Amino acid sequence: MSKALSSWKTRVKEAILEDNKTWEELKEKEPMIDEATYNLFKARCESEAAKAASAKGKAMRAQIIGNHRLGAGGYRSSKPKWDKEDAEFIAAGQPNPYEQYKSDPQTEYFVRARSYKDKATSNIVTDPKVQEFTDAVVSSLPRDLVD
Repeated sequence: MSKALSSWKTRVKEAILEDNKTWEELKEKEPMIDEATYNLFKARCESEAAKAASAKGKAMRAQIIGNHRLGAGGYRSSKPKWDKEDAEFIAAGQPNPYEQYKSDPQTEYFVRARSYKDKATSNIVTDPKVQEFTDAVVSSLPRDLVD
């Protein structure tokens, strides 16, 4: 129910603010909304507090460094897959691209969760923002951890 309400609010907000739909136009697609609710919702969406909250949310979203690909099981379910990948690198005689992060498991998990293997080229693909972040982290680790 919560997800349905959130989706509805997003649709109505987009129709009001971005598409500039009137109540009569919106009512065609969203028949459950009455004019009083439309006017209340429009006033709230156009308020300075709502605009500030939206700007804050967009700024927070911009700070996210890559989206993880872990799924519902998180690190726990991904660890066996990563161990299998490591064994495949060894068996194929290929260098492990994650070897540089082995000394710091938290960094390794962070990078692996945001990387994937390109099916066409079999290369590891990492978001540039993730790569910049991990380069900064690994370069700041004490030398005895990196070597």
